[in-house]
Amino acid sequence: MNKDQPHLLQRIQHGLSNEWFLLLATTALAALLRLYALDRLPPGLYHDEAYNGLDALGVIQGVRPIFFEANNGREPLFIYLVALSVSLLGRSPLAIRLVAAILGILTIPAAYWMARELLGRREALFTALVTAVTFWHLNLSRVGFRAVSLPLLTALFLWSLACGVHRKRWYYFALCGFCLGLSLYTYLAARFLPLFLLLLTLYWIWRRQKTAWHGLLLLGIVALMTALPLLLYAFRHLDTFLARSAQVSIFNPLINQGDVMGTFLRHLGKTFAMFNWRGDFIPRHNMPYRPVFDPLMGVLFLLGLATSLGRAFQHQEYAILSIYWLTMLAPTILAEDAPHFLRAVGILPALFAFPAVGLNMVWEALQARSPRWVASLLAILLIGTSLYATVNDYFLRHMRSETVYYHFESGATELASEINRFVGTGWHKEAELRVLPTPTLPGRRVYLDQRLWRDWASPRYLIPETANVVLLGEHISPSSPSESVWLVVWPYAEYHPHLALLPVGSLISARAGPWERGDLDKEARLLCVIYEAYPANQVPANLQVRFEKGITLLGYELKRESTSLHLRLFWRTDIPLDADYTVFVHFKQGEQMVAQSDAYPARGYYPTHLWRPGDLIADDHLLTPLPSQFQGCSLTVGWYDLRTMTRLQVLDEHNQPRADAVTIPLPAGGSLLY
Repeated sequence: MNKDQPHLLQRIQHGLSNEWFLLLATTALAALLRLYALDRLPPGLYHDEAYNGLDALGVIQGVRPIFFEANNGREPLFIYLVALSVSLLGRSPLAIRLVAAILGILTIPAAYWMARELLGRREALFTALVTAVTFWHLNLSRVGFRAVSLPLLTALFLWSLACGVHRKRWYYFALCGFCLGLSLYTYLAARFLPLFLLLLTLYWIWRRQKTAWHGLLLLGIVALMTALPLLLYAFRHLDTFLARSAQVSIFNPLINQGDVMGTFLRHLGKTFAMFNWRGDFIPRHNMPYRPVFDPLMGVLFLLGLATSLGRAFQHQEYAILSIYWLTMLAPTILAEDAPHFLRAVGILPALFAFPAVGLNMVWEALQARSPRWVASLLAILLIGTSLYATVNDYFLRHMRSETVYYHFESGATELASEINRFVGTGWHKEAELRVLPTPTLPGRRVYLDQRLWRDWASPRYLIPETANVVLLGEHISPSSPSESVWLVVWPYAEYHPHLALLPVGSLISARAGPWERGDLDKEARLLCVIYEAYPANQVPANLQVRFEKGITLLGYELKRESTSLHLRLFWRTDIPLDADYTVFVHFKQGEQMVAQSDAYPARGYYPTHLWRPGDLIADDHLLTPLPSQFQGCSLTVGWYDLRTMTRLQVLDEHNQPRADAVTIPLPAGGSLLY
C-alpha cells in the first residue's frame, strides 16, 4: 500500500463527513422553521385542509378511493398520509399540517441529491440551503395542502433521471419512472411532467445526444404501471378528473373574457415577474404580493438563470433544469390568478438550483481573488439575510396579520374549539399535541345551526361524532333543567323559535361568536351567536330590586379591568313581557357622565319580549374609560322604553314607585374583583 494512501483516505473521509454534517445541519434548520409553533401557526384551518382531514377520516373507516371527488376533486397520496397521521394524533389541525411539514423537510435532502447529481457538491449545498430558508417553500410546508407532496417527488424524479443518464443503470430509470407515476397522485401540476420528458427527448434528438433509449423506455413503462389505477379512473370519470382544470383554465370563456391570447400574455408576464417583483396575492400561499426571492437572492437567481440558460446548449444538466423550469411554469400561466404559488409548485425545488448556481459563481470569483474564508463569509451572509427576511416576513408580519386570520377561516376553527372544550372531548386550542378520544362531560349539550355545519368543513372535521352535539332541524330530544346547554345560531336568519330549547329556569347569557370574512368579502361579519344556559345554582342575590313589568334585578358582579369596568347584572321576569326595554348603566363622577352603556339585555341578543317567566338572564356591560379612583363616583342602573324614552320605575314593598334607577355600591379606592 502506498504510504500516502491512509492520509488520502482520511481526507476523503473528512470531506464526506463535512458534506453529511452540512446537509444534516441544513435539514435541521429546515425542520426548525417548519415545525416551530406548527400547532398554532397558521391560525385556523382552511376548508381545503379540513376536507383532506375529512377524507382521511373516511380512509380510517375503510373507504379506499383512488381519487377523492369532494371539494373539486383531489389526488390521493397526501390524504392517505394524513389518514396515518390522524390515526396517530387524532382530529386536529396539527395532524394534517405535520404531514406537510415532514414532506417539506424531506424535500431538503432530496433537493441536495438532485443538485449534486446535476451540478456539483457546492451547488447542491446551496440549493438545499435556499430551499430551507425561502419563504415560498416554508409557507407551503406549514399548510395542509396536497401540493406540498409534489416538490419532494420532482426532486427525486430529477435526481434519478440524472443518475440514469449519467450512469446508464436500469434501476435509476425504473426509480425515475416510479417517481413520475407516483407524482400523478400528488397534485394537478404533475400532469405536465410527461411534457417535460417529451421536450427533453426532443432536445436530445436535436443535440444528437447519446442517450440510453432503452432506459427511457423502461422509465415510461414503470411510470405507466405506477399511474395505471389513477389513469383507469380518469378514463372512466374524465369529467370529474378534469373538472378543476377546466374551471380555472384560461381557455374557459369565464376566465379569458373572449381574449385568450391577451390573457395568456398577461399571465406570462405576471408569472415571470413573480420571482423578483410581485408574487401570489392569496394569503394562504404567500404574504400577499411578496416575490419569491428577497432582493439579494433575487439577483443571484437572475445570474444563475442566465448562466444556466446559456450553458443549456452545451451541457445537458443545465438543459434538464431549464426545460423543466419552463415546462412546470405552464400550470400557472395557463390558469386564472397567475402567478399562483400552488399551481406553480412543480418548479420546486429545481427553481432553487438557479440562485445556487449564481451563488457558486460569486463564490468561485471571490475564491480566485481572496482567501477562502471571504467567500464562505459572503455565502453565510447572503443565506443569513434571506433567512432573516423569511423569518421576519413569515412569523412576525404575515402570521400576525388580520388577513391570515380570516383567510384560514379561523372563526369556524375557534367555534369548533369552543364547542369541543364545552362538551369535554376532541381538539381545542389548549389540547395536547395528541388528541385522544375522551368521554364527553355529563350534562353538556350543544344545539348547532345546520348552516354552520354544512358551510364550514373545519367543524365537521374537528368536532367528533357525539350525541352531545345536535344539529338544529334534526330530531331533538328536550334538555333538562339540570343540563348545561349551548345554542349556536346563524345570526342572519330567524332563529328565535330555537330559544325554546334552552332549559326553563336556567341562567341564560348570550354573546357574539367569532367573526369571518370570505376571500371576496370586503368586510368581516359575525359568524354566529352563542346562547349559554347553565343551572342557576350560584346567582348573586345582593340587590333584589323590583321594577315595573315584573322585572327583578337579583344581583350584580363587578370586575375592574385596567381602565374598564365589567358589570354583570342578573335579571328575572315573573310574567311575559310584550315589549323590548333597554337597560341603561351610567357611571358618573359628581354630575359628569364618565361612561355609560345603553343596550337591550344580553348584549342585545336576548330582548325582553323573548324572556320566559322563571328564566334568569346574565346581562354584561363594559364601561370605559374610568378614573383611577372612585371617590365621588356613582353607578346607576335602570330601564327605559326606547319608543317613548320613559323609564321603568323601581317599586317598593307595597308595589309603589320610589325611583327610576337603582344605585350599585362602589367600593372605596376602586379595587374591584370577582
